[in-house]
Amino acid sequence: MIISIMLILLSAAFTGALTIYAWRHRNIPGGTAFAIMMLAATWWSITYALEISSVSNKLFWYKLWYAGVIEGGFHH
Repeated sequence: MIISIMLILLSAAFTGALTIYAWRHRNIPGGTAFAIMMLAATWWSITYALEISSVSNKLFWYKLWYAGVIEGGFHH
């Protein structure tokens, strides 16, 4: 379980770095939409890792995780 949480957090770090890179290049067509998508992916990864590592607050983290899923689907 610890390994899967670490891999998910590694994914969050990678998509977070892509968010920063895309935001710095937002003047390129599609840059802003890509930055928002990567921000949603980062949010999803972090909240999912917190959800699966939590014992008592699973529903709370699930609700926050779901917000990242919805946000990621609206930008294209």
